Amino acid sequence: MWAYLGLMIGGAISIGANIAHSMIPPRGAEPGWAPEVGAVILSMSWPVLLLVGVEIMTRVDWPDSTRWTLLRWVGLLPVALVAAVVSYRHMSGLMSHYGEDHVTSALGPVGIDGLMVMSSAALLATMSPPAEPVSSTMSPPAEPVSSTMSPPAEPVSPPVELTIVPDDPVSPPVSPPAVTREDRIRWAMDDDQVRASSEIAQRFAVSSATAKRDRQEALSRRMSG
Repeated sequence: MWAYLGLMIGGAISIGANIAHSMIPPRGAEPGWAPEVGAVILSMSWPVLLLVGVEIMTRVDWPDSTRWTLLRWVGLLPVALVAAVVSYRHMSGLMSHYGEDHVTSALGPVGIDGLMVMSSAALLATMSPPAEPVSSTMSPPAEPVSSTMSPPAEPVSPPVELTIVPDDPVSPPVSPPAVTREDRIRWAMDDDQVRASSEIAQRFAVSSATAKRDRQEALSRRMSG
């Protein structure tokens, strides 16, 4: 709840401050000056780009490979940084226009944009699925084998061999069928949407890389179906 509240408050303040900055008349503006519609719309786009960029970087289940890591940090990080710098300058300029001192104008925007970043990280932390215990199937203990012994023969008779006859033959334990990759993929596609890779890893006790490959295959099959 608090993470969503912080995200909404930070985003609303940042968008409002950027719009207000576009309303400040430039130096030498004529009486009756008004900002153009495009300038107002563009001022709104910077905090929105920052928020969307942070959400994509933190909440998307990225595959564990060098190519995707480079795309994540080399591709998305500059977008988020550019949006953050422009939004920061707009808010800082607005504070200076309202007569705030240099320290407040320099640090104030950091608190607003930082609130959005921390709220996105908090949402990521609280939405992680809980760990599920991996159940193991154990074979029931074998029943003790009782034996029937013939009574001893009389002293005058020749010795009689003892025969041990088991009451119930002990059957060997049956191992459960092995879980295949196809079983994991079908299990991931049971719900309306494909399950997260962390759920697949916890359910079948496989590595994170294996679970992510199974999830990618389930997504491909759902899209092709």
